[in-house]
Amino acid sequence: MARRVSQPGGATKGASLSMARPSRHWGCRMQQSLFGPVETKREAIQRAKRIRELRSAIRDAPNAIACCHSDVQLFDYFIERSRQISLDANDLDGLQRFIGEPEELLTERDCRAMRKNLSIWRDFPEGWPGARAGDKYPAALHPKEIAYLRRLQKERAADVDVIRSARKRVKAELAALESLGPLPDDVAAKYHVKVREAA
Repeated sequence: MARRVSQPGGATKGASLSMARPSRHWGCRMQQSLFGPVETKREAIQRAKRIRELRSAIRDAPNAIACCHSDVQLFDYFIERSRQISLDANDLDGLQRFIGEPEELLTERDCRAMRKNLSIWRDFPEGWPGARAGDKYPAALHPKEIAYLRRLQKERAADVDVIRSARKRVKAELAALESLGPLPDDVAAKYHVKVREAA
């Protein structure tokens, strides 16, 4: 059976700013009075919700970036362990958990070539779940698998720039919404959002 590797399905990939997609400023639809723009109750609620989302996204961004860096280092760990032909059963289990749902990668021909390379095969530890006596695992990955992990690693590293760019847009939108002034007291209390009076 062909070996499988899969694409990381980490919840942190761009997650911190995923909810903060570009949105219309509710203040653009405010009615005008002799004393300036007037925000309706519905608009105030919408603005409060959006401000809360944007602030949450900004708070989460550093953790998301840190997760990206951690994932990049984890890819390096698996690749280096494979290069040294020192992957153990726990490594392979961890790699499968790390990269998520399986995706067909190696052909039967690739697998046969790996099986012929006796130097990479190791016995499963005694008592390993699902392993029978004599079962072995590869202590090194196939070159196709290494190339695939490198590609995923590069994509993960690029996520850092995506998150940082999105954070700038989020901050700009948040500043625009906050510049419209304080929310009504009841709305601010219900959604736990306070906006200071513009200086």
